[in-house]
Amino acid sequence: MSSIFSRKLDTVFVILTTMAAPTIAISAVAGPNSKSGEAAYSAKDYPKALREFEAGCAKREADSCLGLGVMYDHGYGVTQDYKRAAGYFTGACRDGSPRACYHLGNSYYLGRGVNADGALAYANYTKACDANEQRGCYFQAILLDQGRGVKQDFPSAFALLTRGCNANHAMACTMLGEYHAKGLGGAKKDLSIAAKLHGKSCTLGEVKGCNDWGVAYYEGSGVPKDLTRAHQIFDQACKSGSASGCYNLGVDFAKGAGTALNFPAARTAFLQSMKLDPGYQLPRIALAELDKMGK
Repeated sequence: MSSIFSRKLDTVFVILTTMAAPTIAISAVAGPNSKSGEAAYSAKDYPKALREFEAGCAKREADSCLGLGVMYDHGYGVTQDYKRAAGYFTGACRDGSPRACYHLGNSYYLGRGVNADGALAYANYTKACDANEQRGCYFQAILLDQGRGVKQDFPSAFALLTRGCNANHAMACTMLGEYHAKGLGGAKKDLSIAAKLHGKSCTLGEVKGCNDWGVAYYEGSGVPKDLTRAHQIFDQACKSGSASGCYNLGVDFAKGAGTALNFPAARTAFLQSMKLDPGYQLPRIALAELDKMGK
């Protein structure tokens, strides 16, 4: 079998533009309009949600302003308007909503409705994290890792990722696994710890963690080599929406690794990988290889 069929680890950084629309998740002390608006939003009754959130935000209910920000950010029941979304997030963050601070950080990170500004993204993620909004801690760690808007600081990123993973933030566990795999920021370089963390991330529902956990079993990196287990995890990752998981599943079928040799199944997995990530080149290369082989 050609060496073109190589394994692919996932990147650990989440691209915010591909993330699913969030729930509002109002605070325990939310006002009456915020509570009613969240119920309507959850039921996808966006006209009612809009009315309730507008009424609540006018009374400076921070969760209502947050709700309006989310609706305008994603275009639910309104015309998508990043500038208005950022304005609502700004007000809600000012009035004490950690979740709004997290979303405002995203606005500055991506330059949506405001000028892209790593320092302001970091400042707002920090506000969110300080109020125990773990998504803020995670993206604070990413900026520290990248040195974007703040001095690069692997030890501080490692501390935040450890905190997040201990609080069962799945993406923090994935990235923490990479820190242990590479020995970054004071993390003990230990592939068994990395594999355990990717397994925890996968159990918490994070598809990148699932894919990297599968690669660990395929390679015997930190866990006993087990091609059958790797194949099962790749299948799980693919079904959960991981383009890399689908690609690696296709490699299994193309090589007969952990499963029976099955070229039609390999082709199906590679096509699904491309569907999930149209810009992903490895499945295109693999399909071309199958074509050359007449498979």
